[in-house]
Amino acid sequence: MQRVIVIIPTYNEAGNIEAVCKALSKVFKQLRHYDTHILFVDDNSPDGTAKIIQQAMKKSSQVHLLSNKHKGGLGHAYKKGMIYSLEKLKADIVFEFDADLSHDPTKIPQMLAKLEEGSDLVLASRYMKGG
Repeated sequence: MQRVIVIIPTYNEAGNIEAVCKALSKVFKQLRHYDTHILFVDDNSPDGTAKIIQQAMKKSSQVHLLSNKHKGGLGHAYKKGMIYSLEKLKADIVFEFDADLSHDPTKIPQMLAKLEEGSDLVLASRYMKGG
């Protein structure tokens, strides 16, 4: 069973954590032949984002938190999240997502299907037809 990690960088995203967890959990239920997880990479959010993620971790073993002591920016968070996903969580497949649901979680099954068909890399875009 392949392990899928959805990496979500956060900074002041306290108001979005519950919604993104619910949306991903709903999609994950459709992906029974994958071992699915969410990795939040929090850049020391002053709004308590990490505390809300820790509460979500108590409810689901699929939720993980990597805390950065200092704000390093989006690229830094994704890089740390990918390294952590591959080395610590033993990911086979990684996704990059935004906490505000500007990336559509319902597209994950279609993207995984493309990988199953033999694609090495699948990229989605909000800015092109068929995204």
